[in-house]
Amino acid sequence: MTLTHIDLDIRAGDFITLLGANGSGKTTLMKLIAGILDAREGDIRYQGKSLKAFPVAGKVGYVYQNPDNQIFAETVFDETAFILRMRGMAETEIRERVDAILINMGLFDRKQADPFCLPKGDRQKVACAAILAGEPDLMIFDEPTTGLDHPSLKGLMESVALLNRNGKTIIIITHSMVTAADYGNKVLAMRNGEVIYYGDKRLFFTDDHLVDLAKARRTEIMEMSLKLNGKLLLNEKEFLRCWKKR
Repeated sequence: MTLTHIDLDIRAGDFITLLGANGSGKTTLMKLIAGILDAREGDIRYQGKSLKAFPVAGKVGYVYQNPDNQIFAETVFDETAFILRMRGMAETEIRERVDAILINMGLFDRKQADPFCLPKGDRQKVACAAILAGEPDLMIFDEPTTGLDHPSLKGLMESVALLNRNGKTIIIITHSMVTAADYGNKVLAMRNGEVIYYGDKRLFFTDDHLVDLAKARRTEIMEMSLKLNGKLLLNEKEFLRCWKKR
């Protein structure tokens, strides 16, 4: 996929949902930002430094759509501890850091489990925990909710939202409009290798033309709220809050 006219600024603490049809360039752009792919033209800068001269490894974490492409260790603990052991960290410090991460991810009681025996939602969390151990500033998730039932999706996304509240910059590639409605403060929308929108989530979903260009769609709650009073409500919480005020 060839990308053209890409010009955007991702700020620390952003929580971005990346939308667009299959083949629009979403994964290509994210892999370029993560340093997995090399840009043939143009320049990508991290904290003002070009990735051509400044390796981004360790600063940007990438969680693949299929967690089984990343997981390899025999236990959840060993998977999460791997990068720290590669850096030569003392085992006592590793234990403290890994345990803290697994508690935050809701995986502490599974730390001695074989990750391949866990449900997909938990395997996604394990892949996330392993990346998180390296303390990246930016975490990119490629379709993390695909194939998850509602409880697993909710558990994973709440863990991701907690990471954002704790200061991590998050980008999620998703086709789930419910996920885009419930999480994040910005939308990045792509079409045919170009960015067609980058900004406030509510403004994006209010614009019929942009939603159509990105091959996105509004949720039932969004559509209902616009028909009832012309005001976009993103999710159930906003709908109920508005209803109680009536």
